[in-house]
Amino acid sequence: MVLEFVTLAVALRAWHDSIPRGEPIWPPDDAELARSLYTTWAVRTGRALRAVPVTELTADELIGFWSDDQLEQQPRNDHGQLS
Repeated sequence: MVLEFVTLAVALRAWHDSIPRGEPIWPPDDAELARSLYTTWAVRTGRALRAVPVTELTADELIGFWSDDQLEQQPRNDHGQLS
């Protein structure tokens, strides 16, 4: 578990360091929120994104990172809504 956390921390640092400096992609408050959400989800799921600027990530990479395996396993009613 500790090794996984260290690996994830290294990946997060590489991703963070890959973001171009200059004009922020998001306003400061949004950037902090995005970083918090990303970090929380990465720690919870053990997933990480490639160490490239966010604008270079593909839709499939983002969907794969943010998808919730637990959500897919929840029962649905006849209309496809979560029960």
